[in-house]
Amino acid sequence: MGIKIGLDVGITSVGYAVLRTDDEGVPYKIEILNSVIFPAAENPKSGESLAAPRRGNRGSRRRTRRTKFRKYRTKRLFIRHGLLTAEEIEDIFNQKLGHKTIYELRTEALDQKLTNEELFRILYFFAGHRGFKSNRKAETVIANVDAETGMVLAAINEIQAALEAGTYRTLGEYMHAHPKYEEHKRNKDGKDRYLGTARRDFITDEIKQILNAQREFGNEALTDAFEQEFIGNGEGEAAGIFTAQRDFDEGPGKGSPYGGDQIEKMIGWCTFEKGEHRAAKGTYTFQYFELLSKLNNLKIQEFAGDDWKELNPDQRQLIIDKAFSKDKLQYSEIKKMLKLEPEAKFNLLSYGSKTEQDKTEKTNFVALRSYDKVRKALGKEVYEAMPSSLKDEIGTILTTYSSDKSRRRVFADRLSLTTDQIEVLLPLTMTQYGHLSLKAMRNIIPYLEMGLTYDKAAEAAGYDFKHNAIDRAFIHENVSNPVVKRAVSQCIKVVNQLTREYGKPDAINIEFSRELGKNFDERRKIEKGQKENMARNESIANELRENGIAVNGENITRLKLWREQGNMDPYTGQYIPYEEVFYGHYDVDHIIPYSISFDDSYGNKVLVSSAANREKGNQIPMEYLANDPIRIQSLENIAGTIRNYNKREKLLKKKMSPEDVDGWKSRNINDTRYIARLLRNYFRQNIEFSEKENIKEKVAVNNGTVTARMRARWGLGPKHRDNDRHHAMDAVVVACMTPAFVRRVTVYSKRQEVRYNKSLWNADTLESDLAHMSIEKREEYEKMFSKSFPQPWEGFRDELNARLSDNPKELIKNIKNTLGSYTDEEIEKLKPMFVVRRPNKKITGPAHLETIRSGKLLNEGKSLSRVSISKLKLNKNGEIGTGNAEFYKSEDNGWMPVYNALKAEMEKNGGSGEKAFPDGVFTYTQENGQTHTVRKVKVVQKSTLQAVLNDGKAMADNGSMVRIDVFRTPKKYVFVPVYVKDTVAKELPNRACVAHKSYEDWFEVGGDDQFLFSLYQNDIVSIEHKSGIPLTYSTENKGPNKEQKLIGYFSGSNIANGTINVKAHDSSFYAEGVGIATLLTLEKMQVDYLGNLSNVKERTRQTFSNMKR
Repeated sequence: MGIKIGLDVGITSVGYAVLRTDDEGVPYKIEILNSVIFPAAENPKSGESLAAPRRGNRGSRRRTRRTKFRKYRTKRLFIRHGLLTAEEIEDIFNQKLGHKTIYELRTEALDQKLTNEELFRILYFFAGHRGFKSNRKAETVIANVDAETGMVLAAINEIQAALEAGTYRTLGEYMHAHPKYEEHKRNKDGKDRYLGTARRDFITDEIKQILNAQREFGNEALTDAFEQEFIGNGEGEAAGIFTAQRDFDEGPGKGSPYGGDQIEKMIGWCTFEKGEHRAAKGTYTFQYFELLSKLNNLKIQEFAGDDWKELNPDQRQLIIDKAFSKDKLQYSEIKKMLKLEPEAKFNLLSYGSKTEQDKTEKTNFVALRSYDKVRKALGKEVYEAMPSSLKDEIGTILTTYSSDKSRRRVFADRLSLTTDQIEVLLPLTMTQYGHLSLKAMRNIIPYLEMGLTYDKAAEAAGYDFKHNAIDRAFIHENVSNPVVKRAVSQCIKVVNQLTREYGKPDAINIEFSRELGKNFDERRKIEKGQKENMARNESIANELRENGIAVNGENITRLKLWREQGNMDPYTGQYIPYEEVFYGHYDVDHIIPYSISFDDSYGNKVLVSSAANREKGNQIPMEYLANDPIRIQSLENIAGTIRNYNKREKLLKKKMSPEDVDGWKSRNINDTRYIARLLRNYFRQNIEFSEKENIKEKVAVNNGTVTARMRARWGLGPKHRDNDRHHAMDAVVVACMTPAFVRRVTVYSKRQEVRYNKSLWNADTLESDLAHMSIEKREEYEKMFSKSFPQPWEGFRDELNARLSDNPKELIKNIKNTLGSYTDEEIEKLKPMFVVRRPNKKITGPAHLETIRSGKLLNEGKSLSRVSISKLKLNKNGEIGTGNAEFYKSEDNGWMPVYNALKAEMEKNGGSGEKAFPDGVFTYTQENGQTHTVRKVKVVQKSTLQAVLNDGKAMADNGSMVRIDVFRTPKKYVFVPVYVKDTVAKELPNRACVAHKSYEDWFEVGGDDQFLFSLYQNDIVSIEHKSGIPLTYSTENKGPNKEQKLIGYFSGSNIANGTINVKAHDSSFYAEGVGIATLLTLEKMQVDYLGNLSNVKERTRQTFSNMKR
């Protein structure tokens, strides 16, 4: 006896199943099954890293801190040189600054003496507005940067041209006097977002002109030392307050553990040579290695149906030489260079429609862009004459160091390049590292040059390609996609829990979702394709309904195939009438027999006459038609009209080699993606298996298409996939895919394929002893061919449905005699699945949202904010508002002219501000003839609980709610919401929300109120209500409208009405707006990975690190 584990791993889920096995390792019963759900490790809207906001905010805090320090140093500079006292500077900030703008002062400073206060205002402004300066030459050329930075440079170039024209002496004078700055000078959203962006040296020049002018007007305190301290005369120690800027390479200041050569510290270690760092992708060795690896996998098919052929040595050398002669090499160029016929194909391309072949072959075979960049910069003869080690050093330095200063330093220290050579290399940009070191690649390359594929070349070089040690640290370092990393981590945790509970497994079967391992854009593309396919299917379904034809997957497929084939039968060359597509005389056939390929995809199907299908049996089309040239011609003609290249290839394949058979079945049963290989090898090395000698494959990773067919044949279709239990169901199916079961399906499929063609009966389609029977005996045995599709064990489907249900105990009792594998004691212990979700206890996000509102109406429980007029809408009463906010109408009626003008314009555009003001600007004329321009208006909305800022002068919406703390008063349950802002306060909040009341009227918990527990998102709650809890179902499969008692996951709360939201463990339904004060009971529970529930008791409220204990 033993166990077998099945895993279904997705982006946000791990379904698992443990099956009981007999002495031969064959499963016969479900021991346990469940689903574990977790959030994807990415922003669901954009796909960016969850760390991106923290990283961005950290960068903003760093910039703010440095700006404050520059301003502080500017204050100290004026005090130190006797221009102002600390009190005088304080007075500048406290008094009204008059009507002169900073731009007026900057212009006047060139022509008249300013007071020291006015001069301070200018230099203090410059300390916070320094202009654009890059540490890279490359980032000062529009062609080298992204679109956004290109807009910055374009704005800078426009300013530069205006200054060089000579009309304006300084940037300040230009911005003060030029008409384009009349409306505003600061950067704004939209087309003007870089209107005021200037290069830093423009401002440096203006500072020098202002200081020189003020000295000439008699300000003797502005000494050379003052100027030197403010703007300096170089970088590093020689830089001044205004010009000092730290390179990214340098990291934080002196003494920080993160300081110095940041990228160099983050380079990982080689997969094979443990003491060697990974090589930069910009090195010559990496690019040559990558070229050879890809070249050795390239094969050519000269015409449809022909065998794939490897390149000969001359062809390989031609491609290598060509690849190194340009920045990229396309497949179309290879075809032309090798003088291949137009219909020739490459195995590394995924061909789509026939008409898109040329477009497909415009794909890059290889792009040695880094090599080409350096060669062009240094000159072809110079670069090609360099030894490969020097080329590698250049690529390494350009990848590892990003600033020009760091690169100059390292080039000078390591290489004997001339100053001119270094300068031409500085603008080049290279990124990323491979998995191998230069040492490992140099050892492998000689074997790649012999034509060996990467895996064989690595083994020939002495590296253990297949059994490289893989542990959690290896996975963490080698899996860069955070979504995959989280899914793999959860998968490993589940397996560890199962093996602790149930012992050593006989084997582990895994299936990865199609999307896992894809990036965000690729997954969105898959999702888009799926939606488009669903739309096409729905269109066909509507057509079937209109014609009175049953709507099901079979008929939709038949009609799609009929149209794809041009209404023709590929095997007979005859026309298929529309009315016969769905009935009797035509079958959907697997082009490559399923018993050979295990391919049940649409791309392996055609609609053909039933008679032809029976004659074909388990042959491929060209073998079946081998002696009928007329029908072969028809097949070729019809195949030529099919857009799908892979389907054309299958239809025209002339023969089946043993390699083809092994390759097809292996590809369609096994998942060969990198992450699949990685996790398979991890489990092989880190899990202790049982010692059953007959089980050779301890860890198998299945292809999802095979298990999808198994589900369909066992009647486990879409209706089973409307909640999160289906991950567990899939895991059971995955676990059943043993080699023995695959053989059973293969035999069954062969029998079905040859059922009506006795000439194909042989030892491969029947058991060996039956192959010697007489025809009569075989006819008797033919009855066996109608046997139903194999199941892993008798009663499998009924057992699985029972175990997935809410009442497995009763259902198993009803089928116990069918199964015969459950004892009465085992049945009594059965319990329903409870899908596992992990509570989210992380404190993330800002203390308050970015939009700062006026605190003017704080005491009224309202907030004021300004919004763009393009976001306004007319509500159902014809009043202006946006979202839950209304147009702010002050008591003095000064709002009326702008309100009426906006409303009139919006009424012309269907009440939409977006249509009325697409540019976010509106100019109107009042009755007195004055014109006004408006971009934003004030709106007001109710606000129950806000983050109060600046002593009540401002407010902002709270950031995320971290949790709620539940109390029991003598009369009822109440909860205190805890937000991110509360985690940095000195003590926990103690006001419990009261429905429809402002924060000031909330109930304050005291000594008579008992703290029960804290609820984070996805904590489990058990709630009971006297009159029942209303339920809303997520799918068409509905249950009772109310439940008196409910166990589910806490998903959020609403402080406006004092309610909580609870969702079913499997997402099948949810209960929103559950009034906590009206509950009879409210308990907190927890669940382990095995689905076992238990109560949770908490005695004290959890405080945060900065609070008093």
